[in-house]
Amino acid sequence: MKNHFIAFAFDFLNPWCWLGEKRLRQAMAKTGVTLPLDYQACRSAHLKAQIGVDYRTYRENRFGSQAKTYEEALSLAATEFGISLDFGLITTMPDTEPALRLMRWQKDRGKCTQTLFEGIYQAHFCEGKDLSDPASLLALLEQDAERQMALNFLRSDDGVKDLVKAERETIAWCGRLTPAIQLGETVISGAQPSEILATLLNSRSRN
Repeated sequence: MKNHFIAFAFDFLNPWCWLGEKRLRQAMAKTGVTLPLDYQACRSAHLKAQIGVDYRTYRENRFGSQAKTYEEALSLAATEFGISLDFGLITTMPDTEPALRLMRWQKDRGKCTQTLFEGIYQAHFCEGKDLSDPASLLALLEQDAERQMALNFLRSDDGVKDLVKAERETIAWCGRLTPAIQLGETVISGAQPSEILATLLNSRSRN
């Protein structure tokens, strides 16, 4: 049976998800196997405790003495795609719910979410923008009318329950490991090299 899409589990607080998506698209370009990506939110289990925490404190609590090494590895991997990460611009850990709701809002309206997905990571990890602030998110939308509609949506509670329900369904297949992709019955976790992902795409396309 042919696959119609690839489920992609991500967390806006994990920049490896951004790079994992880039590697997946790189693999699709290499193989010619092009499938739509279904971006599926999967936030950290300890999200509420992280919101508002000083970024340096968060980094030290999570990675300890390996924090600098972790960021250096990320920065090096990002250069492959011309991305310049700047962790020094991040001040506090944001609440990513507004960004995730905006992604689902775009998806429900039949809009392409790839550009928004990329823009949100760019805004936070390269420009230090606060993802808790609707203004930072609305700036990523092109049209003034769309921005106003999005602002009205974010000011309401619309989509909150749907987001939580969708996350539970995503957690059921990825186990909160992000990034993760699901293609048919196959699940792969981590920002795997494009060569590994290309092998997966080729094998699934022959089924």
